[in-house]
Amino acid sequence: MMTQSPEPDPLRPMLATVEVELEHRLAEACSHAVADESTAELMRLEETLSEAARAAKQAVSLRRRLRSESESGSASADESAADELPGLSMAPADARVRELRD
Repeated sequence: MMTQSPEPDPLRPMLATVEVELEHRLAEACSHAVADESTAELMRLEETLSEAARAAKQAVSLRRRLRSESESGSASADESAADELPGLSMAPADARVRELRD
């Protein structure tokens, strides 16, 4: 009788995607010489840093979820796991979010 291998945790690919996005955003933000940038460029830098912060929060949430599942002995995560993580989006890394303040 052949035993089936357990299904891979669906949170792991999501975590990998978020970590790649975070690395991308940080590399983009760190490539700026602030003194030489225009105000518009500084605003884009602020946007990039906000996106990096969002990706970092998602990575933290996913890592905590994975750790809690492994500690509880739960090897299978259901597909609704992403719904429990606020703000988690599988949007492309180049998607832009703009926050406007008065």
